[in-house]
Amino acid sequence: MKKARGTTFHHICLSPSREGCTEVKYIVAGLVCTLTAVAGPVMESFPEGGRQIRVETYAPSEPGRHPAVILLHGADNFEPHAAAYRNSAEELAAHGYVALIVHYFDATGTRWADENAIANDFLTWMDAAAEAVTFASAKEDVEAARIGFAGFSLGASLALSLASQDSRIAAVADFYGTLPDLAAALLKRMPPVLILHGSADRLVPSSEAFKLQRVLEAKGVPYEMKIYPNQGHGFTGPASVDAANRALAFFDRFLRNRTP
Repeated sequence: MKKARGTTFHHICLSPSREGCTEVKYIVAGLVCTLTAVAGPVMESFPEGGRQIRVETYAPSEPGRHPAVILLHGADNFEPHAAAYRNSAEELAAHGYVALIVHYFDATGTRWADENAIANDFLTWMDAAAEAVTFASAKEDVEAARIGFAGFSLGASLALSLASQDSRIAAVADFYGTLPDLAAALLKRMPPVLILHGSADRLVPSSEAFKLQRVLEAKGVPYEMKIYPNQGHGFTGPASVDAANRALAFFDRFLRNRTP
């Protein structure tokens, strides 16, 4: 697939609710940039805990090594809006990143994560995310020192929790997630974090964003933060465009331009 220089494109991701993911929100949208040809998707997998974890990989077609972004979906799983996540990964690849959609629920056979599932399986999903970093690091077209996460809701909580322990992770974009209290208490390190949250989020209150901010400031961790007025668990309108530009600029700053 060939993208033209100067094309406007959209990253699409999900806006989950307790009843399920009922609506697709554009949160990474309106980015005007230099795009490249994309190779993929490649359907892959890696073993974890006796199961195979599926990975959908999109990559720039140019030879050489590239920064990578691992995408972690929310509690409603990947399938309800598969096209949206795949479009997001394709557009990241068009901007020069190897993008990996990790089906981390494969580690537990989960279809929908309610509160009980999250309590029981969170650490197993963290292990799957950690193995995804190992998998990405071993790829010939990935620069292992430049691997980050884009996590959404539950996926953001997993990414933040893992990044608090795993020095291989160079950046985390947190879309309306949380840093669990236990992870905050056991925090060993944290890469730069982008916090994006809606003030009207009723599923994950914006107080979670401010709590994460306090932890990062106390530890001297670089971070960027934007709370969008009147936005809920997912962004629409101008907020979606702003979140788009912030996320891509954040990855460019802390992954693409990072000094290993």
